[in-house]
Amino acid sequence: MMKTFLPLLVFAVLLISISSCKFNNEEALYGHDCDTTTVTYAKVKPIFDNNCVGCHNSENTTYGSRFGLVVMLYDYDNAKAAANSGLLIKAVNHLPGVTPMPYGLSKLPECEVEAVTAWIHQGCKP
Repeated sequence: MMKTFLPLLVFAVLLISISSCKFNNEEALYGHDCDTTTVTYAKVKPIFDNNCVGCHNSENTTYGSRFGLVVMLYDYDNAKAAANSGLLIKAVNHLPGVTPMPYGLSKLPECEVEAVTAWIHQGCKP
């Protein structure tokens, strides 16, 4: 009985290990749209809305004050001003000299950082 069970067990273990998923995160498994060829404000606005505008909005002028500039990200003109100041790109990339953003949280997913960075480098297209 044991002689017939052992080959079946070995086969089952091999089958499971061969067919198991090799990806350890959702991005690697499903891929992601990280095309930064042409990035407009429409692509980065949801990133700002979901991660920044809670503090960097028109009603909260105490947050984001650095070097005499209040960094607001709730609309295009303010986001462009933040980008042109040089603070936004440093903050989202967690570079020295500025407070890493989002404040007190992990760095944004790499694709979102790449999108914001590309938007800035491409001239902050509306």
